Amino acid sequence: MATRLIPGTTSTRTIPAPDAGGGGGGGGNPYRDWTEIDIHDSSLWQRQNGPRAAAAAATLTSDGSVLTYNHEVLTNIDIRPGVMLGTMYIAKAHLKPYEECGFAEPSGVGANQFYPEQFSLKVEVLVDTIPITGPTSDVSLNGYGQKMMLGVGLVHYATDQSSAPALPGTNQWVFARLHKHLGTNPDNSEDGTNLYKVGYMSWTAQGNTGGARWKCQPSGGDTRHDALVFQATFGPHSRNSSEHLWTQGGSYSTTNPRARSLMSGNGNQSDSTQFGGSSDRYVHIALAFGTFDNTNCRGQIRVRRVRYALQPIVNREDFTAE
Repeated sequence: MATRLIPGTTSTRTIPAPDAGGGGGGGGNPYRDWTEIDIHDSSLWQRQNGPRAAAAAATLTSDGSVLTYNHEVLTNIDIRPGVMLGTMYIAKAHLKPYEECGFAEPSGVGANQFYPEQFSLKVEVLVDTIPITGPTSDVSLNGYGQKMMLGVGLVHYATDQSSAPALPGTNQWVFARLHKHLGTNPDNSEDGTNLYKVGYMSWTAQGNTGGARWKCQPSGGDTRHDALVFQATFGPHSRNSSEHLWTQGGSYSTTNPRARSLMSGNGNQSDSTQFGGSSDRYVHIALAFGTFDNTNCRGQIRVRRVRYALQPIVNREDFTAE
């Protein structure tokens, strides 16, 4: 399959070109590769602090291979339903699904708009895998980073943010999340259920599933996880406020595709899923750094890579190539 290079103002992406023909008949649903947003290039990202993170003076630094959120002051920087005290790191460019997939926008549809039967989205964060200093741990602080939390997902706005997205407010975000649940040293822990947990959260809802062994732990072989994953097929409100579309959060191994992914037991059905379609929202990929609950905490979160796959789906309307 031929590829085409799409230079953007925020990143360079190589994307398989769409096949000739439309999407409705099944001929225009090409396989799509990952698009990586360089997490080490701060010009592509907007940092926004909640009030506690700003007061705690948490730092976010890169050595070119690991982006480290370092929170050394014992503080509650909680991020959970109804609470935003931590830090968000938001991709400056909003998603443009038709353009990114190589399709012309249908008549009357804006570049930012999503329709739920036309696109699905997966966002993946590769975390650090070194023993002790794994995804949400630090050897010297607070139970190896106990309660520290990483989120990845989407924030959305009613207006174009002009490459300077603000801290999102009520009903404007939804994330997959990973947090360190216990204070055990991951370098010698065999716990594959409670040491780390994954799930999803939004402004109005949250859910966890049992944890997995991660690559910073000694056991589990090549089935151990190393990535947090957000998945969604999303769109506008339907008939009433309870009939929204679903998102999920979880984790998997990027080096073993046969090691089962671990996703949250419940999807998210809250107002935070009204991202696109006729709701006309502007959707940005974002990271969230904070703590899991209403607890004073300190530690690190270590990220290596952020990438996403935006996939067109066979639908009611034929897609037209650009």
